[in-house]
Amino acid sequence: MDSFPVNPIDILVAVVLLLSGLLAFSRGAVREVLGIGAWVGAGFAAIYGFSYAREFFRKVIENHLVADAVAGLAVFLVALILLAVFSQVIASRIQGSKFGALDRALGFIFGLLRGAVLLCLAYMLFIWAMAEEDRPPWIAKARTLPYIIKGAEAIRSIVPDELEEKAKTTVQNQSKTATDAISALRKYEELQGPTPPAPEPNKEGAGQ
Repeated sequence: MDSFPVNPIDILVAVVLLLSGLLAFSRGAVREVLGIGAWVGAGFAAIYGFSYAREFFRKVIENHLVADAVAGLAVFLVALILLAVFSQVIASRIQGSKFGALDRALGFIFGLLRGAVLLCLAYMLFIWAMAEEDRPPWIAKARTLPYIIKGAEAIRSIVPDELEEKAKTTVQNQSKTATDAISALRKYEELQGPTPPAPEPNKEGAGQ
């Protein structure tokens, strides 16, 4: 990686920011914000409407575990569809008005911010999952890394300590599980050994 003229991390950062910005530019700021709001609203609807929907689905489905899962999913999807339609109508009207250009410009800025947040979150997951001594040395040489670290620290400062610790523990456990599974697979392959070559046909016997 040291032979590359540009660090791969810097290239990745540029690509993520550009794609996120262009996507948000094409959709507009209002549609992007309302789209996120639709998912959040659907989540709250599923939380608060679950108890009401559960009673109905338990009368229809005998297995209570399946009924509860269907109830939560149904409330979430219905709320998401309704909010998405509402968001689409509002966003279309704004983009068709004189504020359309401003909406797209703000959308591009929103996309850049969203891309930056995603990169910072990805970095947090990376440092939780991989010990410092195991990380590739070329990552530390990225010019954009100090900015990503500052962004990650800003996110950590507003996240409750309990939530951060729980997320960190979950990521580390999943990483350890994946590492153990890969190690076990490699050991199994080593125990199996190389496949013995197939015996060559007896040419003398074949010619008789």
